[in-house]
Amino acid sequence: MTDEARAEDPGMARHAGPFPWSVRFWLFLAAFALYAGVGHKPGVNEVSRIGLTWGIVEWHSFTIDPVANETVDRSYCNGHYYSDKAPGVSFLAIPAFAVYRWVEPAVSWHIARLVDAASGEQGRLALEGLLRLVRVWVPRALTVSLAAAFFAVFMAEFLRRHCADMRMAGLLALGWAAGTMAYPYATVFYGHMVAAVALFVVFARMTRVAASGAETARRLDLFLDGLLLGVAVVTEFPTGLIATILGGYFLLGLGRAVQSRRLAWREVGVRFALFVGGGILPAIPLCFYNAVCFGHPLRLGYETLASPAFQARMREGFFGITAPQPDAMWGMTFGTYRGMFPVSPFLMLSLPALALVLWRVARRRESWASPCAVAALIVAVYFVFNAGYAFWFGGSAMGPRHFVPALPFLVFLMSCLSRRWWPVLAVTVAVSVAFMVVFSLTDPQVPERVLVPLWQYSLPQLQQGRTSVTVFHFLGLAGFVPVILYLLAPLTLMGIALWQLDRSPSPCRR
Repeated sequence: MTDEARAEDPGMARHAGPFPWSVRFWLFLAAFALYAGVGHKPGVNEVSRIGLTWGIVEWHSFTIDPVANETVDRSYCNGHYYSDKAPGVSFLAIPAFAVYRWVEPAVSWHIARLVDAASGEQGRLALEGLLRLVRVWVPRALTVSLAAAFFAVFMAEFLRRHCADMRMAGLLALGWAAGTMAYPYATVFYGHMVAAVALFVVFARMTRVAASGAETARRLDLFLDGLLLGVAVVTEFPTGLIATILGGYFLLGLGRAVQSRRLAWREVGVRFALFVGGGILPAIPLCFYNAVCFGHPLRLGYETLASPAFQARMREGFFGITAPQPDAMWGMTFGTYRGMFPVSPFLMLSLPALALVLWRVARRRESWASPCAVAALIVAVYFVFNAGYAFWFGGSAMGPRHFVPALPFLVFLMSCLSRRWWPVLAVTVAVSVAFMVVFSLTDPQVPERVLVPLWQYSLPQLQQGRTSVTVFHFLGLAGFVPVILYLLAPLTLMGIALWQLDRSPSPCRR
């Protein structure tokens, strides 16, 4: 929320103070229990990504030949199959899977006790399926889910500093953590959430620097910002669009510091070199990976796709990106197939928020370089990209999964709304959370053929008791008991966090 907007509404409260560490701790545990507490049968997208991690740790190779028949998301080059995905999240999961390999015998023994492997072929297949599920679940929980849980706390604090009042901040934080695609995609081994976290953390840090002046940024922070942007791009290639905008935001801050003579040219050069150097660092393993697998440091897996059908679609335009299509625009927003608004209705409030930001900029009540204006630009650019992508629907998925890296910017836009929107926000967030719980309990990798995922697939699956595996299933519990305990765990931890927050000193008001 801008200071000017706060001045216009004397009832607004400024909550700039950070959470006490006890509150952060319990909020993190609540988010981690929500994201890491459920596991799904590995889908073709996950197998492509985790297959690379397995290959590096177990087979000391970049190939995914042993699991190539389990995925269609693969490249073929020089007689071997490789993942066709950006390798960032696969690289990040290497330490987690290496550690899991040490304890895998004990885990396998415990799972074998739960499954009657002696009951014939059905028991043997159930055991193999659970073991395979856990081999994806653990590295995912310690990378994607862990990053998403830390970010849930980060986002809550960031919104607390920018929203009209505490209720708006709390609802938006809850909406982000449990009422958007962030929740289900924090329970699968995809790269979207890792990229979203890296990008928005850089954005948040840049907004603070912009408010205090570029000269206040520490050199190490600039290097880390560049590093996070590089990690985002190596994890999801299209996020280079967002990284470019944030890079421009950084250069704008440097330019203003030079213009006002707060920074010498030499210091500007040092800061620029640190920022760019951090961004280049993650590209080094990517270029090495590309050279080994595809014969050239700049050649990507998407250029050697194994599927002729995928090859044909990716040849359209630039790697499958053409002009934005109206049906894709509708499908990503209001469509029942992959639309984000029908399954996260509170996100519709981003439309009046976006209109408000544009009106303020047009009336010069807000700078075109303000945080909300930059967030609006990121959302618009990434939406246009997604609407022009041949695979905008994301295959087996729920919602427009390729838009996830821009999702926190969309939620942040709603921080400019006044507290008069609180009743509408409360109702729509509650509905959104309920829908995301259904998706996350029944696997967000909804088959591509299902036209209305929530009503034709996920809800029927839940009604029939065909849920994904939760951590409480490994206690030998059956029926809906593990599911209920899975949902009670984060609710209990959230209650403790709110109790701790109530005991902490109240934030200052003005």
